[in-house]
Amino acid sequence: MKSKSINLTQLRPNMSGDEISQLVVENAKAIAILYPDDIPNDMCNTAVLSGIFYQNFEIDENTRFEQILSTQNEEVYIWKVESNYFHFVSKVDSKVKELNIWDTFGFLLSLSFAWKSSFEHATDDIEYNWVYRFDSSQSLSELDFFDRDCVFQINNGVIVTKQDMKRMLMLVTLLLTNKKCLNSIISFNSSMQLSHCCLICELTLTGPKMHLSHEPKVWEKLSLKNNFETATLLAYKSVEHILGHPPDSKDKLKIIKFKSRWLSKISIEPDTIYEKTSKTYLEYYFYLLDIRNSSAHADLKNSFELERKMTIEAQCFAAIILMSYINANLPSFEDVTKELKINSKLV
Repeated sequence: MKSKSINLTQLRPNMSGDEISQLVVENAKAIAILYPDDIPNDMCNTAVLSGIFYQNFEIDENTRFEQILSTQNEEVYIWKVESNYFHFVSKVDSKVKELNIWDTFGFLLSLSFAWKSSFEHATDDIEYNWVYRFDSSQSLSELDFFDRDCVFQINNGVIVTKQDMKRMLMLVTLLLTNKKCLNSIISFNSSMQLSHCCLICELTLTGPKMHLSHEPKVWEKLSLKNNFETATLLAYKSVEHILGHPPDSKDKLKIIKFKSRWLSKISIEPDTIYEKTSKTYLEYYFYLLDIRNSSAHADLKNSFELERKMTIEAQCFAAIILMSYINANLPSFEDVTKELKINSKLV
């Protein structure tokens, strides 16, 4: 952001304190007009996204700035400046300030990237770097950023290809229209951030594994205990968003109805064995509910009852349920193209 301090050339010798105070007030008013901070607004409604870039060798080499898609609240562009990759730029409708929560394209893109990589990689650094009076003909150093320090990180991030982008936009569209899926994947992503495991290895039942799930050393347990416990509870919550709260395990009629609802949402049979345990999927879901209830009442028996192995079992269970639900509901790219008004020349 350009300087917002008082213009020293306006100071005159022998100015009184009142005159200086008046000058400060006038400068503050002028700055407020040029740099309103209730973003997004008419002066500042465009942000350059950092943390992720787009690469597509099929795009005309002369393309510098062009709209790639739009959501209900954002027009998203790609912008080639100072690199061989495209930045994402979002022009945002100021009406988002009236919303309780705004589902930003950048955040949904980060969740989609995590999902695409089986949560092996994350892009939590995707940020909206707001620009006053954005001009695509300018360089990054010439832009008038709300936070000038963002220029030090704006060229860092992951690169997604055309094929990556297609797959990710399919999930972005689902997340925009399906709150159950959105809340589920947010909970699961938070679980993985607290206690990460390699889902690719953990869900591989045979053959070599690249990453072994070692139990923590004795001196690490105290610092990790809450992470494991919270990660397990978030894994349960991720499943609950999709399947709903389990019924009373002793009520056979409710169990039958719950199984029917289960099968209407995902293709996994509730009475089949969950391979990482000796329990069925339904039994394991009740088991997770017991863990959640015990945790809520501070009733976990041992000092380290929720070991890493148990956390991984919960996360793998949630991943299987979530992936099944996503696969059952993922829209076709043809539908996505219509929904997001995708520029087919760019994706």
